Amino acid sequence: MTPPADYHKNDGQRGQKSAYGPPNGQWAGGGGKRFYGPVLVLYGAAIIVLLLGAAFYAYSRLAPAGSQPIAYNHKKHLALGLECSSCHLGIADGRAHARLPSVEVCAACHSSEDENPRTKVIRDYVSGNKPIPWKKIYGVPDHVYFSHRRHAGLGKLDCALCHGDMSKAEAPVTKQAEKITMARCIDCHHKLKVTTDCIACHR
Repeated sequence: MTPPADYHKNDGQRGQKSAYGPPNGQWAGGGGKRFYGPVLVLYGAAIIVLLLGAAFYAYSRLAPAGSQPIAYNHKKHLALGLECSSCHLGIADGRAHARLPSVEVCAACHSSEDENPRTKVIRDYVSGNKPIPWKKIYGVPDHVYFSHRRHAGLGKLDCALCHGDMSKAEAPVTKQAEKITMARCIDCHHKLKVTTDCIACHR
């Protein structure tokens, strides 16, 4: 950057501070580093704070609290002949997003006449018509589009590919069976010889 034409005018002597900027014409070079250093530090600190904030936001959306509101036993339910789509609505009818079981879904099997003490918590949600506060375990960033219809419906992929073998899960899900990352998705797409075009998943 070139200093104004009258930058040194009436400075008296070289080194005296000018009203236009740093002394001795230090618009660049070693003096410039001292002049712009604090600004760069502030910019760097702001970027770090933003990145940490974004990471905390993403973690808080998906972080499990160590337990679910209902001690759901996948193994027992699947052994009775239920399928993933029986409780996770949206898979069978070709929707993009599979939903967590609603209180209406649970009420279809666990009626008010059910006196099993282990399912009392379910009956309480049903009788109070309260939504079940499931902890969300799986998810993708807002700029990523994932379709269960495309993968489980049209692609006929087994749910266990991402969610693990639920036929052996007796405790409720509190962590991801498979870490959902971009690298894992790309690797799977390569193996199955399907598109890896950016716009297929990034919206």
